[in-house]
Amino acid sequence: MYWEPDDWEAEESDSHAAVWLNHDGTQSGLMTILDATGGQYVEIILGAAGNEEVGVYLDSVLLGTVSGENAKARFDISGNEWTTSSELRFNAIGSQWTSSLVRSISLMASDNSGTPVADFVGIPNSGVAPLEVVFTDESTGTPTSWLWNFGDGDTSSQQNPHHTYVASGSYTVQLIVMNSAGSDAITKTDYITVAEPIEMTIEIRDDDTNNLIPNSEGGLYDYNANEWQNVTTPSGTIIFLDSGSSHQYPLVIGNTYRLAASADGYSPVMKDIAFGQSGQVITIELEKEIPVALRYSITMISDYAGTDYDGLAGAGPLIAQFVDADLSNAGWQREFLKTNSSVAKEDFGTSQSGWQGLDEATLHYHFGHGMNHIQQSWPLIPDSGIFLYHWPDQMDYLSPLDVSGKWDKTNKWVILDACEVLSDPTWGDAMVTSHGILGFESEKYANPLLPKRFFQNVIGEDQTVYNAWMDATTKLYDTDTIAAVRFDNKYQLDNDHLSGHGEVAPDEYPNDDETIYDSWQC
Repeated sequence: MYWEPDDWEAEESDSHAAVWLNHDGTQSGLMTILDATGGQYVEIILGAAGNEEVGVYLDSVLLGTVSGENAKARFDISGNEWTTSSELRFNAIGSQWTSSLVRSISLMASDNSGTPVADFVGIPNSGVAPLEVVFTDESTGTPTSWLWNFGDGDTSSQQNPHHTYVASGSYTVQLIVMNSAGSDAITKTDYITVAEPIEMTIEIRDDDTNNLIPNSEGGLYDYNANEWQNVTTPSGTIIFLDSGSSHQYPLVIGNTYRLAASADGYSPVMKDIAFGQSGQVITIELEKEIPVALRYSITMISDYAGTDYDGLAGAGPLIAQFVDADLSNAGWQREFLKTNSSVAKEDFGTSQSGWQGLDEATLHYHFGHGMNHIQQSWPLIPDSGIFLYHWPDQMDYLSPLDVSGKWDKTNKWVILDACEVLSDPTWGDAMVTSHGILGFESEKYANPLLPKRFFQNVIGEDQTVYNAWMDATTKLYDTDTIAAVRFDNKYQLDNDHLSGHGEVAPDEYPNDDETIYDSWQC
């Protein structure tokens, strides 16, 4: 409202025009005009002639200038006392005052700051669906009510609403603000941009039936964030929209992610994938888990041209007898026992690899000569293998290259009771899902008590396979002998027990090229 009090008095001179409060000359005090925030202000409306510039003074303080016809300006007087003797002056800038300069002078006072002016921000204003936007009212003029139109058919009357856009597209947002003095509206065209979500679909299937596996688990590992996101799926299908344990990282096309899948009764799988495009579907096939069997097999070479070379002829049958007795008494079943000329390379593989040897045998025990030892006398014989039978007239042998990638399926451990074998790291290449090879790095003599002591440790005392082999070799051999083990990974070395006598560590998957080697002086 405009307020022109009757108790104003005006004075004109050649240099200025002035108005002041009179209060009939009988009262003193302050005249206070407040805006909605409590600040004092004065708003001047001048009917000026032409574009003359007029200075506005409160007593001797210049508040500012106004120019132009019907010019309007607001001046803050919060720091000034306005008493009955105060003058609000209007002085021409650069010229003398004339009575025609100002046609009217008005003060405006109101209980609020006038008609509101609408404005707002939304954060974020772009992203992938579903996109939650926090809208903040930044209107001036103290609005008392709000009406939002989010552009997708939804509205809100809150001052600072949150709104989620579920579909992709561009959205125009409008805000209308109102108070007792009036209303204002602002429209921001295509203010919110929502893109299609970037997603990756994982299907966990049975490798035999190709059916989805219900109640399976899947994981997504983000190499950049060094974090897993794990999900249990009733259906066997998982749609990843992001990565991180708290869903805090967006998926990035072109990045490499590690996927994991598991389900009860199946062997777990991990594999790396290159994320090529949104909507990519990756199938992970799981094999049904084959329980660790209580089965063993034996190959034994003791017939070396009819001689008892290094005690092999005498020790071989005893070793086979002790292995048979200790394992069968513990409830194990023998797959096969082959000796001398019946032993073949195919006995040292699995049906999965195309060979028929370590087919269902959890543990295989071989007794014979190591080729490093014999190579000292016959230099044409290759290093690092084991003899299969009959030297020197028949010298068939098995090298680590022959069994590279062949020890898998149910096989877990191979014992090579032979001289100078395990120092060659290529033996480790044989282990796919097998766990460990037990043997020797140095020369050693035949000792039929070795398997008996070893099986007493792993079956009678439930020692780990590693500790049982270390104890048996150090107790039965002198300090010139170096025993050794080569395991597929350290967890298996530290935790593997014989089946039925403690933990059997999981198979390594995916299988890598690294193995763990340890040797000790007996």
